[in-house]
Amino acid sequence: MKSKLITLACAMALLCAAQTLRADVQARLNVVAHALAAAKHIQVQQLAVAGFTDSAGGQRPPFADQLEADLRHALGQVKKWKVVAADGDTSTADALLTGAFQRNGDEVDVHVELQAQPEGTVLWQRDTILDGVDVSVADLPAAPAAAPGPAAGEQAYAAQGSEEQTIPTLPYARRRYGYDDYHVDMSIAYKAFFPTNSTFKGVTGDTINGMSLGFDFDDVFLWDFDFWSVNNIQGVGTANELDYAGMNLALVYPFRLGDGLTLYLGPGGRFGDIEVDDPGFNGNNSAGFGNNALDAVAGAKWTYDYVGLDLRYSYDLVSSYTGYHTLRLGAFYEFGR
Repeated sequence: MKSKLITLACAMALLCAAQTLRADVQARLNVVAHALAAAKHIQVQQLAVAGFTDSAGGQRPPFADQLEADLRHALGQVKKWKVVAADGDTSTADALLTGAFQRNGDEVDVHVELQAQPEGTVLWQRDTILDGVDVSVADLPAAPAAAPGPAAGEQAYAAQGSEEQTIPTLPYARRRYGYDDYHVDMSIAYKAFFPTNSTFKGVTGDTINGMSLGFDFDDVFLWDFDFWSVNNIQGVGTANELDYAGMNLALVYPFRLGDGLTLYLGPGGRFGDIEVDDPGFNGNNSAGFGNNALDAVAGAKWTYDYVGLDLRYSYDLVSSYTGYHTLRLGAFYEFGR
């Protein structure tokens, strides 16, 4: 009975040791996945893991499938990309995580690199060392003795002196522009109003200079707040100032032209109020009246990384008091993509 207990204890110890080793391997691959996720210049929508090879040569060992499965699991935990399944079509991915590995005694040296697809440009790479004690020779045979001189795959493992090291391969690269990502642009802009009502134009002038604060939701829904003020007006009794505050909404269709350039057009609406400052009013120095409209909107925006410019034109089709042509030029910062 005592011998059976000793045997069972030994078996449990070996099992726990194996689980610890596997957990250690997965932990190191999790580090790789999180390091990739932290590389802000890399914009990937769908990612595949495939093509890992034994740099010592020979047939693809079973360890390659285990390594790729563990990497898919680590990337899935990050939840930043759609990861192609093991039996999925890797050609649908816009980036491929691949590399090479090599047994080095009780360790496995692994080189991982991310390649843009289909051009194959290396976007990111990293070396790491895995504990290979529990990797059987059947899964990953030992490398044959190498002749003097550069060993096979030596360049891939030039950084073996460091257990984990990020190797810069390219300077900071402009992010790949993914139109499928949800985003919000926040902008500040100059906005020129050109009144179409001749009487109103005679009071304010041909051009009214204003400012605009705007939000652009996914290049589809536009929401702006506009302000302008005209001082020292003449020809309307004792009135001396006009102030406008309004909100513009538009639902537009974006035309993606690539390289961050988007054209858009669609219908919109304006909901505003004009305040007249007139000391001649009895009991109140001001009065307000609505200035609402249904308008048509067209524009163009150009995005570079997380900033850009937006040029927008609108024309009032129907208005409650006076219509406008407007021209809006804004600078924006993009969140979420």
